[in-house]
Amino acid sequence: MQGYKTIGRAPARPNSARTGLVLLIILLCHGFPVIAAGQVSFSEIQALDFSEPNEVIQYGADEHQFAEYWHPGTVSPSLIILIHGGCWLNEYGLDHIRPLASKLKDSGYAVWSTEYRRVGDEGGGWPGTFEDIADSVNYTDKLADVNQQAKFVMGHSAGGHLALWAAAADHLPLESPLSKRIKTEIHGAIGLAAIADIAAYSLGDNSCEIVTEKLMGGSARARAERYAQASPSSLLPSATSILIHGESDAIVNIEQSRRYAASSNSATVVPLKGLGHFDMINPLGPAFQSIKQALVSLESEVSK
Repeated sequence: MQGYKTIGRAPARPNSARTGLVLLIILLCHGFPVIAAGQVSFSEIQALDFSEPNEVIQYGADEHQFAEYWHPGTVSPSLIILIHGGCWLNEYGLDHIRPLASKLKDSGYAVWSTEYRRVGDEGGGWPGTFEDIADSVNYTDKLADVNQQAKFVMGHSAGGHLALWAAAADHLPLESPLSKRIKTEIHGAIGLAAIADIAAYSLGDNSCEIVTEKLMGGSARARAERYAQASPSSLLPSATSILIHGESDAIVNIEQSRRYAASSNSATVVPLKGLGHFDMINPLGPAFQSIKQALVSLESEVSK
């Protein structure tokens, strides 16, 4: 991503209609499942309005190591560390998550929407992608205008995988190259159509599932140790985790969330009938109400 290196300057707003058309073509070329009637499409998400972030902040030296920062202007709001999806591929950046970030800011939350190196970027994949997430999360300790005791990670799809991983990373074995990489405390996690078990996900053959081996540098059988360190289902959460998932999701099956929630006393699943993959990041749709309820629940827990 070019043009994001200057701290404190918001990005120029893209032509949403043209961008939506281009991304729709990309989706079709990559074989994404056909969106069922009534479900929002990726291009419709791209076309939504959003407010500009307050700042764009580099958390590392690489051009992809930055975050867009929204602040509601209130005193010590809770902080959401938002991680976008896109099959871990560098073809999909954080631009499509801006409408959700903007809506969360309007709802009173500070939002740290992080970019990171992905498959196709130099240094992306294992372990660079995970290192970036850890370093971005750690950087939020420097934000003086938020409630550091109410810091939540939230991610969609592949970003949901990374959010759940961040919430569970203190369970990494000491011999892992990522052990103790996350130094800040995370107080809760929200997965939106999250990929919770990447080993199981890698066995599928849709256009997103087949990227898993590229992320991890091999198959789950050949790279079993890596998968164990990278999969939230192998680590299980330290912080309370809420998984919001559409029952009609054709890209990440809801069983990913159900199995994860069934395996941990710290995780729960919120199934949404009739909703698909991109409905989870539609700030104008019914999933947003579930996101707000989840945030209220997490805030209530940390305030006890």
